[in-house]
Amino acid sequence: MPNVSTALLEIFGRFDDDGDGALSRKELEAFAIATNGEKFEDEAVDELKKSFNVDANDNLTKRGFLEMYQLQTLSDPNETWRDLIKHGYSVKVQLVRRATGNADPDWKAKQAALEKEREEKEKAEKEAKAKAEKEAKEAAKEKKAAEKAEKAAEKTDKGKAKKNGKAKA
Repeated sequence: MPNVSTALLEIFGRFDDDGDGALSRKELEAFAIATNGEKFEDEAVDELKKSFNVDANDNLTKRGFLEMYQLQTLSDPNETWRDLIKHGYSVKVQLVRRATGNADPDWKAKQAALEKEREEKEKAEKEAKAKAEKEAKEAAKEKKAAEKAEKAAEKTDKGKAKKNGKAKA
């Protein structure tokens, strides 16, 4: 049996249409309509963004969504239960029917594929960054070695020039 957090994250996933781990204004409005029958007012959205975790684009993250529900549950637990029931959960937090969100029956698979794609992209970016850093270190090392060799050659040339100068005298 899933706990409330798991149920809330599942509900969150229904409205995170692009699978980026955050609810855009449009996605948040779809959630509000499905939950409350109407969009959030602009002031409420501004308050959400100020009060709860958002990403760089000011979109409500999964963590922010859970924070929002934690605060709501502390102030009015019955409201949270009404929301869960509205989204198809029973009071035992068992999904009894899928009442809201994306109607696509493959939404879970698509969410998983998007998550995998995002993880692969992050991995590739980390690998590329590590490779670039390694190459930069190697280039710096080579430059330092070349400078050292150049100084040694200059020193040798100066030594030969002194010798040649003494030999001529």
